[in-house]
Formats: sequence, structure tokens, C-alpha cells
Amino acid sequence: MRNWLVLLCPCVLGAALHLWHLWLRSPPDPHNTGPSAADQSALFPHWKFSHYDVVVGVLSARNNHELRNVIRNTWLKNLLHHPTLSQRVLVKFIIGARGCEVPVEDREDPYSCRLLNITNPEL
Repeated sequence: MRNWLVLLCPCVLGAALHLWHLWLRSPPDPHNTGPSAADQSALFPHWKFSHYDVVVGVLSARNNHELRNVIRNTWLKNLLHHPTLSQRVLVKFIIGARGCEVPVEDREDPYSCRLLNITNPEL
């Protein structure tokens, strides 16, 4: 079950971000009292509002800085230097709010923060 969640969460998040972006680009409805694109840019002044065909969300733990740099120095660097793809693909890192104190080798699995239960295993 957890494997499905690991696969589906980035897809759902990417689809939600894409729909939110399309909602921002749609013409304003005079009867709608929701936030406008100007309100959104006031909330996120460093974001550029433009059209992307693909939005990629890279899930990462807070302490995986070196792994994020590997992505930045390999395929993300090539993507950003490509004249066409850099305009069509948006890549964002999605980083957890807090780190995990349990070492990776002592965890139940590499993607959780639960301590491996050796004394009373659940069968």
C-alpha cells in the first residue's frame, strides 16, 4: 500500500498544482470573490506566472541536500539549458517540514520515520 502512495502522491500533487495554475490563468469571473492573480503574486512574489505543459514535483527529505544537488547538477541542469524544454517544464522540490531523528538503517522502511520494531514484531 505504501508503494502505491509513494507513486501516486507526486502525480496527485502535480495535477493539483497544474489545475491551480490553470485556474490562475483563467479570465476573471465578475461574480467570483476568490483571490485574483494579483493577490496570488502578492502572496508568492518570487513565483513567475506563465504556462507550463509539465509540472514535476520532486519529493525530498529535509536532510537529503546532497541528493537534491545531484538532481540539480544532472538532468535538471540539462533541462534548464534546453531552449524549448525550459519554457515548457517546471520542476519544484517538495521538502518535508522536519527531519527524521531515526537513522535510515534503524527505520521500518527507508520512506518512513518509524523505528524498526525488533522486540515485538507484528506478523
